[in-house]
Amino acid sequence: MATWQEVDSGGMEMSADRWSNCPICELAHKNALASIREEHKRKIALAYRQIGLEHFEKFKARLKKEEESFIMKYHEKHEESLREDFGFGIDEDGLFYVNYSAVCQVCEASWEFSKENVERTSELKATRHKVEK
Repeated sequence: MATWQEVDSGGMEMSADRWSNCPICELAHKNALASIREEHKRKIALAYRQIGLEHFEKFKARLKKEEESFIMKYHEKHEESLREDFGFGIDEDGLFYVNYSAVCQVCEASWEFSKENVERTSELKATRHKVEK
């Protein structure tokens, strides 16, 4: 499970086991970027031979900067926005458990998995392996 850390206020705060990128946000960004690029291609095709070469190159550079700005803004807001908490072990009743949860801090998509194994082994079984020479 997640770890506990002391905070300045004297209380306890839970920290995530891992932060990663949200697959839902990644897909939305990929689709939005593809749309922007298609729109830029359309604008470039319309501008081709309509304006002078110098203006055309500046126009293309401006569109490229818009694209780069869109990518930068995405990464500033979405980089490692998926909080993942997980744990496994044996609880006080002797049951093995596995827990996983994740929630995106941006789009609020979430996932959860939890499983307990009620079967226990009551005796330790040891096996010997014969080493042949």
